[in-house]
Amino acid sequence: MRSRREDAGRGERARSGRGSSPGAPGPESLQSKLDRLEARLARLEARVEDPSDAVLSLLRRRGLRVHSWNPTDAILLPGAAPPEVSQKFFRLLHKYSFRLFLRDVIKLRRFHPADLADYAGERTVLSYLDCLAAADMLVARPGGAMALARDPVVSFGETLEWFVAQLLQREYGAPAIWSVRLNGTRTGGDYDVLAAAEGRLIYIEVKSSPPKHVVVEEVAAFLDRVEALAPAGAVFLEDTGLRMFDKIVPMFADALAARGLPPPKRIQGELFSAGDRVLIANSKPDLARNLGVCLGRLLG
Repeated sequence: MRSRREDAGRGERARSGRGSSPGAPGPESLQSKLDRLEARLARLEARVEDPSDAVLSLLRRRGLRVHSWNPTDAILLPGAAPPEVSQKFFRLLHKYSFRLFLRDVIKLRRFHPADLADYAGERTVLSYLDCLAAADMLVARPGGAMALARDPVVSFGETLEWFVAQLLQREYGAPAIWSVRLNGTRTGGDYDVLAAAEGRLIYIEVKSSPPKHVVVEEVAAFLDRVEALAPAGAVFLEDTGLRMFDKIVPMFADALAARGLPPPKRIQGELFSAGDRVLIANSKPDLARNLGVCLGRLLG
């Protein structure tokens, strides 16, 4: 029978690593393995390509210099928002009623919940407000009022551009950047969303204002940017449920006629083509689905 002293000695040797079987790793060898694994992980992380690199590479091949892209100061979602908050906000943006709600929030800037009941019921409005407050997009004010937390947010346009870029990346596997400014272009160099889809450059012009606020000069400027960029395809995407044929398509017809080109042709529903590589679309019945149809047409 072993004595307590012998048992204690065996336990101490086991804890210190002495007396272990041949070939068993001691504390030093385990640390070495951890160091090697950490170094390997660091090398792998360094090799992971930023999603924006695919788009930037396509622009560099065209000899274009990028001044800025992906700004976060003018979008509703704070740049430091946790991933789960960003994901919930992204899911809600799929709803047209939520996007209309956000336009009113930005327009009013300071409001009471009752001021936002035009496009959704009271319970829906309160749930939308809870989402914005939880994400630190709103702050409480005296008397039950609420206000935007971010002063640089003056329109819904930048947030909609972010959403379209996220749609392209998350749902269609196409790396995308938004609010892109290029240097040295004759057209001003402002592009709402640029994506790399199957190695081809796609340009999306995103309009958050209703068709009545769009003028023919904007359509002509869009066509100029398409010509300067020479993408594989471009989409003029109007976030509205209204018909494109009432105002947007006639403006395209005028702008195309000034270039000696034929008017747009209807493809299906409210989707039109303006030449070989330009599409015109609205967001009815679903912006994400319509965007996918456009990609299919441009890449097919």
